[in-house]
Formats: sequence, C-alpha cells, structure tokens
Amino acid sequence: MKAESAKEEQFIDPLIRQAKEAEAKGKYSEAEKLYRKALATHKAFDDWSDPPSLSLSLAEVCERLGKQREAIAVYRDRVTDKPHSFNSVSADQTTYMKFVLALARDHSGQKRRTTTTR
Repeated sequence: MKAESAKEEQFIDPLIRQAKEAEAKGKYSEAEKLYRKALATHKAFDDWSDPPSLSLSLAEVCERLGKQREAIAVYRDRVTDKPHSFNSVSADQTTYMKFVLALARDHSGQKRRTTTTR
C-alpha cells in the first residue's frame, strides 16, 4: 500500500494539480489532456480501477468542452456496476444526476441537429 501511495504522490498527484490549475484558468483542453494522462498513469500502476473523483473531473471538463458523448462515456463507467471500483463517489446521487443530465443534454442536442437539417 505504501508503494502505491508513493507512486501516486510522485506521478499522478502532480498531473492532477496541473489539470486543476489549467481548469481554474479556463484552459479546458489542457486540463482534459492532463486528466487523461493521470488516468492512464494510474491504470498503468493499478489496471482494475481508476480514481472516481479523477474520472468525474475528466467528465466535467469534457462537458465544458462540448464533448458530451465523451462525458457520458466517463459517467457511464462510473455508475455502471464495476465490482472493483464501486465506492461512495460512484454511488453518490450527484454522480447519477450528472450522468442523467449529460444524457438529456446529448438527446436535446440531437433533436436540435435533426430538426435544423430538415
């Protein structure tokens, strides 16, 4: 467990800090890249789970960038039954609501695109 913590502190935590800083400055594309790199790094150390709060941060940045489908995919991974990664963030009602809202926005966007192309 100590080794995992040391790896996180050395490799993952700096990426998350940089991503949060980029997000605070409105640099969402940069934040997305950093969150994805942090997730990939985490999976390299621990291939059966990913930190839920990190996934949710990625989903929120994707939404800000208008990448609704990518956000939905991340939310779906969080709320579906994954036996090794279920925890309080995944089970939180807010996470489910964000997922539902992302689905609704995507559906609404599809309707607009369909009606404007006729």
